[in-house]
Formats: sequence, structure tokens, C-alpha cells
Amino acid sequence: TQSEVGGEYENRVKLIKANYYTENESGLRRENSELQGGYGYIYNNTNSNVWSTAQVNTQVLNGVYWNHLGDYQNYIAPSVWYLGSNSGSGNTSEQWYNVERNKFQITSAHSISSISYIGLMYPSDYALSMGVDYKDSVFDYNKNQGSICKENTWLYNDTYDFTINPKTTKASSGTYVVTAIYEGAIAGNIVLVYAYSIRPTFYLKASVLYKNGNGSIENPYRISMNEQN
Repeated sequence: TQSEVGGEYENRVKLIKANYYTENESGLRRENSELQGGYGYIYNNTNSNVWSTAQVNTQVLNGVYWNHLGDYQNYIAPSVWYLGSNSGSGNTSEQWYNVERNKFQITSAHSISSISYIGLMYPSDYALSMGVDYKDSVFDYNKNQGSICKENTWLYNDTYDFTINPKTTKASSGTYVVTAIYEGAIAGNIVLVYAYSIRPTFYLKASVLYKNGNGSIENPYRISMNEQN
């Protein structure tokens, strides 16, 4: 991953929160009885799917969540987040990866990338979590692929999740849409209407080292900083 546009790539570990995140400080939490815990977030409180100005980005993830990390901030690197878009949901994991990194701007307000500490998972993160046996599969809600996803991904957590990437299409109401995980599959949903779960995602600094643990709940991974860096 890159820490600056045009910068060198580093081998860094990406972490995606195992379950949903919720807080009370931002005032942006919304009720949704279909979600775990009964609360989620609208992507933006204006009719826009521009990530750089979305409240879920600026006020929740890189606001409240970031400010509560304390000393753990020292382990996290600011990173480039790719904000490519297309009009569909029917892509393979490789196609999603390429879509996220495309150069198409929906409008002049939509940057093709953004730098921040905290983001959300990509559609390709979710698709790739199915493993190599499903690398040529399309994980589209409209193709009733939800049950396949639920059975084969370790990222599904029985809730609806926003991803970071916008879509080029608008809903019939004229409101903007972003990609999301809905009923286990990749779909698109409206920024102003649906309160969905969010799962903070970030990259560890290249100087962070594995210490011990096997990644289980009983024995989680332990990390430390390379003091030589």
C-alpha cells in the first residue's frame, strides 16, 4: 500500500474490524432494527457519495474512532484509499480490484483517491475473502449470490456493511449510491436513507512486527514496534 499518492509501495498489514462499530459522540448514529446492535450510520447527511467529505469518514472514523485509539495510533499509517467506481455490482474479485483503482471520476468533486488513517473495506476485500475457489465468481445481490457468500467468507458478520467506494448510478429518487454488503452479497445502497454498519479499516505501519499469538480469540496476535525504525 501507499502512504502518499505516487509514493513507493510498502508491504503492510491491513486490518478490518471483526464486528460493527458504534458510538454516541458524533450524533450521526441512526436506528436500524435489521442491524446487529440496532444502530448504524448513513454514509453522508447530504445527497453525496463523495468520501472525502462524507460525515462517516470525517466525523466518525477519522474523528471519534481515531481519537479514541490512544497509543494505538502509533501503529497505524496514513494510507491512500482508492475511490474508483462503476455502475454495477456484478464483478469478480479481480474486476472489483481494478474498478476501485480506475481513473474515472463521477463528478469533479469525486477524487480518485484519498489519504487518511481510517477507511472502510473495499468490495474487493469482501470478494477476495471467499478464497481462490471463488475467484471467478460474481458476488452480486441481484444474482441471488448472498447465500454463497455467507457460507464461504470470513468477513460476513450477519449485518449490512457500507464499503468505501461510490457508484456512478443514482437511485430512482435521485439520491447517490455507494457499494455495500447486503444479505451477504455486494449491492448498492443510498447514502441518505439506509443506516448501515461500518467496520473501521486501516493499515499497520511497515515497522510493526509480529510478536506472538495464533490469531484466535483465546490467543490473539500480539504486535510490537521495530525500535530500530
